[in-house]
Amino acid sequence: MIKRIFLIRIDQDISRRLVEQVSQALESRYFSKPTMLAIQINSQGGSIIQTKNLINILQSYCKKQEQIIINYQSIKMNTFAQDVVFQSAMLLLASGYHAYANPYTLIGNIGYSYVHGNLEQSQKKWDFEYTQYNSGKYKDQFSNFKDLDPKLANKIVTSYQNQLINLLKKSRDLREVPLGVNDTETYKQIGLIDGYKTLEEVAEGEQIKLIF
Repeated sequence: MIKRIFLIRIDQDISRRLVEQVSQALESRYFSKPTMLAIQINSQGGSIIQTKNLINILQSYCKKQEQIIINYQSIKMNTFAQDVVFQSAMLLLASGYHAYANPYTLIGNIGYSYVHGNLEQSQKKWDFEYTQYNSGKYKDQFSNFKDLDPKLANKIVTSYQNQLINLLKKSRDLREVPLGVNDTETYKQIGLIDGYKTLEEVAEGEQIKLIF
């Protein structure tokens, strides 16, 4: 049997479409017997929910390989940070059995922003009419024809940030997760990454097959 590593490159924001594409790539290789599932990450983040879905799909694939193939050695999912790993992509990086980076990888940028456009002035300037029907008291909170409550906006972005921090802490039993963009040595010290290695170094000569 040829020893080979399956490689998946995540080089875009993590979305539902991306998750579906990765899932299809793995389903078509259900009985392929890889020795490792390697995930190279170069992403500015995306949806926290879809990132969790992606992690579940990747980890489930590894477990199914153990269940369907008799006497087959278990495979691990290792993650490799490339140029940029921001926001929810950090969660994907942390999900690896081993998580690696290089000294020049940019990691972090946990904070979130919410942009709300108010079209009220445009409506007055161009003199056009609009009608909005609401079925509840708070259904117009996000209307583009009124100001968004700053407290509500802050609550939304703070909730996203806290959710991601808590998930990161839980994923690798971390005591703290620094905000902003930090050097990789900081994340090595707190345990988010295990060290500095490339996929080629970990592969040790095994064949690497790009499947996505």
